[in-house]
Amino acid sequence: MKEGTIVRADAVENREAILNAAWRLFSTHGIDVSRRAIAKEAGVGVATLQRHFPTQQDLAMGVIEHGKTLVADLYTAHPDAWDARDTATQAWEDIITRIIDLGIGAFATQLIPTLLVDGKRTHEADQLLAELLGAATTFMDRGRRWGLIRDDLTPLDFHLILAATSRPLPQPINAEAPQFMSQMTRIVIDGLKAPDAGARTR
Repeated sequence: MKEGTIVRADAVENREAILNAAWRLFSTHGIDVSRRAIAKEAGVGVATLQRHFPTQQDLAMGVIEHGKTLVADLYTAHPDAWDARDTATQAWEDIITRIIDLGIGAFATQLIPTLLVDGKRTHEADQLLAELLGAATTFMDRGRRWGLIRDDLTPLDFHLILAATSRPLPQPINAEAPQFMSQMTRIVIDGLKAPDAGARTR
């Protein structure tokens, strides 16, 4: 392997490690966590983080794009599961649970200003949103076939529901009710179902 290829591969790995670390820390501590803490969590130096994301705005945008990729990839999981009710239901519930477990609700509202200029969405934000809602539409259509989601919900409605559900409890409360998030996820999954879910056959 050529030296330049190795360097590029290392750079890609470092960038991915930084984004994963930022996501974890943002979801537990909010977006004001220090860059030093993010670098430490990622296992890289502060200078490496600085090279990839010179400003906090760059880092925030990177995390948003990273989140879009994570969620869009989840929407396409289990591609062969949708032709039978049992496998479709299992796939639907697994994907929704994994999206909620990402914990984006903990810091999504803090990142919104990153996507706005003078109170309006940027072109980049519009593009990200369109890609995400497009992926959600395909996923919802698969679930709708089996009555797993109501007909009156839009892709944006769906995302807002999942984001709101994914907001974690404060740690002291979570320690007292560790089962709450799984219970809430179950309630959301059941609440999303169409009234005639059991009657749909294909």
